[in-house]
Amino acid sequence: MTQQEGFLDRWMRIIRQKFAAKERELDDPAEAIDVLLQNQMEAIAQGRTDLVAVGASEKRLQALLDEFAQRAAKYETGARDALASGNRDAARTQARRAIESERLAQEGRAHLADVSAQKTELSELIEEMRAQYDRLRMRREAVNAMATSARATATGNETLSAAGGAGAERERTLEAARETLARLRARSTALSELRASGALDAVGAAEFDSSSAISDAEIDRKLDALNP
Repeated sequence: MTQQEGFLDRWMRIIRQKFAAKERELDDPAEAIDVLLQNQMEAIAQGRTDLVAVGASEKRLQALLDEFAQRAAKYETGARDALASGNRDAARTQARRAIESERLAQEGRAHLADVSAQKTELSELIEEMRAQYDRLRMRREAVNAMATSARATATGNETLSAAGGAGAERERTLEAARETLARLRARSTALSELRASGALDAVGAAEFDSSSAISDAEIDRKLDALNP
C-alpha cells in the first residue's frame, strides 16, 4: 500500500514546482525604465550644454574670420601704398601678410562650415533624444500599469494556491482544521461505540454515585401503586 503523502511533503512538492517560475520573475520593469529615463535626461542636458559650447566656438571662429579678412584688406592697402611710393620690399612684406591672412580666412571658412554642419547635426540629435524621452515616458506608464496588473493577478492566484505566503498559510490552516475534524470525528465514533457496548458507565454511575440503576420491575411496581 502506498504511503499517504504528508502535508510537509506535499508543501515541499508544490514549492519546488512553483520555484522555477518564481525564479524567472524580473525586477520591476517600471524601475528599469526609470533608469533609462534618467540616463536620457542626462544625455539631453549634456547635449544642450555641448550645443551651447559649439555655438560659442562658432562665434569665436567667425570673429577670427572677420579679423583675418580685415587684416587681408589692410595688408593689401599697405602693399598698394608701398608700390605707389616705390618701396617694393615693403610692398612684398605687406603682400605676403595679405596672402597669409587670406589663407587663414579661407581655412577658417572651411572649419566654420564643418562646425555649422556639426551644430545642425547635434541639434537634430538632441531633438531626437527628446522625442525618445517622451516615448520612454509613455512606455514607462504603460509598463507600470501592466506590471501592477500582473502583480495583482499573481498575488490573487497565490492566495488560491500554496505558491504564496497567504496561500500557504491558508493551506496549513485548512490542513490543521481537517486533521482536528478527523480526530474529533474518530473520538466521537469511538465514544459512541463504547457507550453503546456498555464499556463506559454513565456519568456518576461509578464510585461517585451510590444509587443503583432503576430496573423495569421497579417501574412496574410504581405504576401498579399509582393505578387505583
